[in-house]
Amino acid sequence: MITIELFKLLCDIERGEYLHCNGVSTYRGVLILWDEDFDTRVQLVIDQLSGIQRRHLIAIREHKATLDFIVPEIYPDFPGEFHVDGDVFVVNQYHDVRE
Repeated sequence: MITIELFKLLCDIERGEYLHCNGVSTYRGVLILWDEDFDTRVQLVIDQLSGIQRRHLIAIREHKATLDFIVPEIYPDFPGEFHVDGDVFVVNQYHDVRE
């Protein structure tokens, strides 16, 4: 379940960076936090993940060819980058540390 508190955390509303969270949707069970250009290649990245990898994700946030994987715990089997349509997307993992 996505709560308002989790949404605020994921969109960095406390730090005023919510301009990079212009919408949300789900795709194949993964929450996508869209930035201003709504780069649908994020869905192609999700397609490249195995079912086990997708189950380790809370959300994906993309901005300027960087993918933030929001995870309940650091998962070592995510690639460090994805190649999609001739571009390279770098992956950062962020551990959701809420109690």
